Amino acid sequence: MSGQFGVFNPFQKWKKGDLPCDPTVTIALNQWGTNDGVVTISASLASDTEIDFAIDQLKKDLEAARKEAKRVLKSQREKIRSSVGE
Repeated sequence: MSGQFGVFNPFQKWKKGDLPCDPTVTIALNQWGTNDGVVTISASLASDTEIDFAIDQLKKDLEAARKEAKRVLKSQREKIRSSVGE
């Protein structure tokens, strides 16, 4: 997944025979920088227009992460559920 945010699936390697569980996902940063030890998620912004653009892009990236997280979670649940039902 491209963009500022991504989805981490700790159950990605779960396989049939492993204990069934309720899968989870985590929203994570794909990209970041540092500035004097502070984690940053945008470039330096010098105008209202740049701020608006950066925030709009972060919102867009978060919405994409939301969709991906739901897709991954649904897929993982189905994988575990179908394995237990066999």
